[in-house]
Amino acid sequence: MASWGRTAPENHHHPPAAGSDPAYRRGSLRFGEPVRRNPRVLARLGAMVEGASFYPFLSAWDNLAVLARTLGHYNPARLHHLLGLLGLGEVAHAPLVRGFSTGMKQRLGLAAALLHDPDIIVLDEPTNGLDPQGIHAFRAFVRRLVDEQGKTVFFSSHLLNEVQQLCDRVAIIQKGQLLAEGPLAELLGRYAANRYLIEATPIERALAVLQAHVPVHPYAQQGSTLVVQADRAQVPELARLLTEASISIYSIQPQNRTLEDLFLTITRNTQEPPLDEPDLAALSG
Repeated sequence: MASWGRTAPENHHHPPAAGSDPAYRRGSLRFGEPVRRNPRVLARLGAMVEGASFYPFLSAWDNLAVLARTLGHYNPARLHHLLGLLGLGEVAHAPLVRGFSTGMKQRLGLAAALLHDPDIIVLDEPTNGLDPQGIHAFRAFVRRLVDEQGKTVFFSSHLLNEVQQLCDRVAIIQKGQLLAEGPLAELLGRYAANRYLIEATPIERALAVLQAHVPVHPYAQQGSTLVVQADRAQVPELARLLTEASISIYSIQPQNRTLEDLFLTITRNTQEPPLDEPDLAALSG
């Protein structure tokens, strides 16, 4: 299972979803030309796959230089700019890459993907190995690529919180099938029911009062809170019913729907059966 996020400038043309255009079924990129007829369009694409790999016996600078010469895009000023931009300027020549942390290798992989200044950048699990500060810096960097340079970034990740924070459009893929694709806000609105968190006591009486009017169930993360499925216009009436029943209300707030909720809703009918829970007693014995 995977989720793809797409971050693109507001005025960027959005291509049709995979499978909806014959060009996609033929394995083509857009850019106006099929890849099979004109492989040079791939020069406008940069990619970083999970677990970026480099020559361990070379420095960051030398690794990028080898790659740039291979691609025919060797420009010392560009290498210097990218290494500095990604926080690797001070380690450009030492230590060798074999001494790099996983996060440093990830940043070097991103620099490699940007060597030839591509229009589209594909990033596969790019935040693996990054600490919280590094992840925050990565998100800011990608947004600048999009907002200031007009790049389009495809971000593939199982970390749905990262996808939600970064991407404008998402695609949910399972077993090779595209299940949903579109603007994130639109998808969340389409699949999300209106839910509200109501904190009230005594909780048992509140549950009994609300169940007569709307779907409701206890909120697992907090004992005095209920999750209510209702339209916004119903909320004042629900508050009135609770008050008339002498139930104390501490808060009523909308429950924000997350990309994880969306993913689980869409894939619920196609999920593989979960693994059996381990027998802890048997394991400990």
